[in-house]
Amino acid sequence: MKNLCRALLIAGALVLTGWGQMRAKAATSVNSMSDMLEGGAGNYIAPGTFILEDNVGDGRDYRVEYGVTINLNNKQLSVALTVSDGKDLYISGPGSLLGVYSEGHVNQNGGNVSGATSAAGQYELISGSIGGVRVYEGSIIQTGGEVDNVFFYRDGTGTYSLSDGEIKRDVTFESGSLCTLTISGSGVISGDIDLAGGTLIVNGGTIAGDIYLNGGTLQNNGGTITGRIIDGSAPSSSGSSKDKKSKHKKHTTASADYYYNEETGLYGGLVDGVFAPTTMIPASAYPKFNSFLVKKIQSAEEGSTLSVNAGPWTSINKPVADAFTEKGDIAMALTYKQGDQPCEVTVPAGTNLSEQLDENGYLGFAKMGALYGAAPVVEEVTQ
Repeated sequence: MKNLCRALLIAGALVLTGWGQMRAKAATSVNSMSDMLEGGAGNYIAPGTFILEDNVGDGRDYRVEYGVTINLNNKQLSVALTVSDGKDLYISGPGSLLGVYSEGHVNQNGGNVSGATSAAGQYELISGSIGGVRVYEGSIIQTGGEVDNVFFYRDGTGTYSLSDGEIKRDVTFESGSLCTLTISGSGVISGDIDLAGGTLIVNGGTIAGDIYLNGGTLQNNGGTITGRIIDGSAPSSSGSSKDKKSKHKKHTTASADYYYNEETGLYGGLVDGVFAPTTMIPASAYPKFNSFLVKKIQSAEEGSTLSVNAGPWTSINKPVADAFTEKGDIAMALTYKQGDQPCEVTVPAGTNLSEQLDENGYLGFAKMGALYGAAPVVEEVTQ
């Protein structure tokens, strides 16, 4: 019996040693973006654990379709990550990440994320910081760390729970929002709260800014509110937002204000009241751009030509290619940039774009230009 027990202990030690070695091998050192990608290329982050050894990234959007752990290791990861439904992303720091668009589960325990959007699922902030948080569906759970500002979408039903840590600046509920923000414990909101929709539940914590009651609901169950409670809309330095909401949805990050233009599908800012597209965009922009194209293709009239300004984007995804192929009776005139040179190409009606997708499900505009005859856009100069 003693020999049997001894054999089992040795076997167990070997199993544990083997597991420890396997875990060590699973941690991949990252010196370039290709080190994180499935197969070394494409738009999908490979499964596993990654430790940044250098500043990497190209500002593009990449998808998390597996369980992924990223140790920022005092480095910069300049990409936006879209976490798919049911998938997990674990972030530790210090270091920085451009953005996260979450439909799955995100756990942030350190580091700085410039912007985060909760489209579904759950985002947990334990420590570290987020430049700006956008809530539509799903839940944000903040038990520590800092968030610069929070925006709750119109028609959204997401929830935000703040039990510790701080929201440093303004909280905005868009009119018609059905979202809920609950503050409790040691949570602190230092900025003003524009309660144009949704519900603010105060179970504890401290609100230092003013609360503007303008269509939303305030439930004060015992927290500390040192600011004023004001009936009416919050002041705006950029003028009335009511005139903008029909075309633009505002997204605020730590560095700039962005608006999503529902007529063009692009992001940009309002300059003297005129929409100006920008390449500085939130993490959710690329998926939203493609979703916008799908809707435009499906609703286009038979025999028409759909004009598309691609803005900063360099490709379309599979749903767009499939929608155009299935529609079959429209052409698409696409304007895009090849480097710094604006180009335009017209894809004829009846073209099968689906068969031109790469192995990752994307079709680049450069390839479309080569296939269907792109031409440079030459600006006319008047004398």
